[in-house]
Amino acid sequence: MSGGSLDYLFQDVREVKRRARLDEDEAELLEGIAQLLHDLEWSLSGDYASHQYRQTLSEFAGTWDGGYKESNRSVLIPQSDGWQCDNHQWVRGGMTVSEGKMVTVWKCTDCPAWTRQFHGRQYEVDYKEAGEPGADR
Repeated sequence: MSGGSLDYLFQDVREVKRRARLDEDEAELLEGIAQLLHDLEWSLSGDYASHQYRQTLSEFAGTWDGGYKESNRSVLIPQSDGWQCDNHQWVRGGMTVSEGKMVTVWKCTDCPAWTRQFHGRQYEVDYKEAGEPGADR
């Protein structure tokens, strides 16, 4: 069948990778996720044997354990006290849902520190009231 069971979601991930401003590790991580989705989709569609997807998953997990590439883990994850910088420079690392709430994740540009900003329901706008994203108002 040549995929299709996940509507070729891996292509969307590759498009995000192409458009986003990513460092080398972030781009490589997204490519790994896209490859996982590709192989899963091909497996679900009957084009790959299930062991092929499991092999890709095993390689991905071995490379990206904990969200950091194995070769960079000792640099990005502090091994002792004194790892924080004195004056954090925060940049938005992304958004997610945590504990049932929308969360912005902020990371320091100079050290491995990060923090979360929870957004309360009082700021939520109903999707129907918000209108089409990007539409002129």
